[in-house]
Amino acid sequence: MVAINNLDAYVGWTVAQGIQSPLQLRSTQDGQYRYATASQPIAPNDTILRVPLASCLTAENLEALAERLKYERDAGARSKFEPYIKMLPSFEQLKVLPRFWD
Repeated sequence: MVAINNLDAYVGWTVAQGIQSPLQLRSTQDGQYRYATASQPIAPNDTILRVPLASCLTAENLEALAERLKYERDAGARSKFEPYIKMLPSFEQLKVLPRFWD
C-alpha cells in the first residue's frame, strides 16, 4: 500500500525535478489505487508529460536497470530518486500479475 504522504512527497519531487504535466496524480483513501485526473480538456497532440532526462533512471539493459534501482533504493534518503523509489510497488504487490505467477 502506498501511503498518502508518499504520494505528496512524490508529487513535490516531480515539481522539483521539472517534470511537467496537466494531469494531477491522485490516490484512493486506502492507498490501493493511483490514478491521474485532468482539470481541463486535453486536445489531440497536447503534451501530457514532459520529463527531463536527468530525472530518469536509465541503464543499458534490464539487468543494469535492476542494479541501479537496487542501488538507489539502498541509498535511501541520500538518493535523489527516493520519492520515486518509494512509489514503486513491492514484489509482494506485484505477485498478483501473471508475469510473477509460479
